[in-house]
Amino acid sequence: MTFRRKRWVFKLSGSLDNEKILSRLIPVIDELSSKLRVVIVPGGGAFADFIRARSARRKTSEKTAHAQAVMSTGQFGYELAERFKNGIAVYNRSQVTAAFKSGATPVFIPHPFAVDQKRIPATWEATSDTIAVETCRYLRIGGLVMLKSVDGIYKNGKLQAQAGKASLKKSGVVDPVFGGRLEPGWDVFILNGRKPQRLKQLLETGSTIMTKIRC
Repeated sequence: MTFRRKRWVFKLSGSLDNEKILSRLIPVIDELSSKLRVVIVPGGGAFADFIRARSARRKTSEKTAHAQAVMSTGQFGYELAERFKNGIAVYNRSQVTAAFKSGATPVFIPHPFAVDQKRIPATWEATSDTIAVETCRYLRIGGLVMLKSVDGIYKNGKLQAQAGKASLKKSGVVDPVFGGRLEPGWDVFILNGRKPQRLKQLLETGSTIMTKIRC
């Protein structure tokens, strides 16, 4: 492995919740998890979309909608925990540590952790992207790979090999809160989870088609 880091958080966007995509992505993560200590953070996807639409119809408060949306990410998380070769649903730091010791791949279920976090505002501007960052902070892991359905951050139609935190807010690729929560010295990448070999290439060679975020 090119990186000295042995512990990583992989955030799986809800847009990757597709049988064809997951059937290719999960074996790659299983392989990497046998060499590295990987924590999975699930996105909300269709589950969060349901909450968003329901909230608009019922005119619920942002606080209530936020709590419901956080819980919705767990639905995808439980499914992922079942699909990984040694997947296990976890809820706190001690359970992550225990999973690592047993050789399992922990899937971090954001509820109740993210509901009680003051650094995660109760607004639709803070999605599972921000939850992934705060999970890194909570677990003291400085390596984060954001697996999306796009190749990275684009500017004027061109993929950016690197991007500053300030450029993320209006990118439309991650939520507006995400960039402001990143810490100096972290290794953060945005790449296409629909092309799982790029994830493997990144962690084995240090380079692939992606955007590295300058922290």
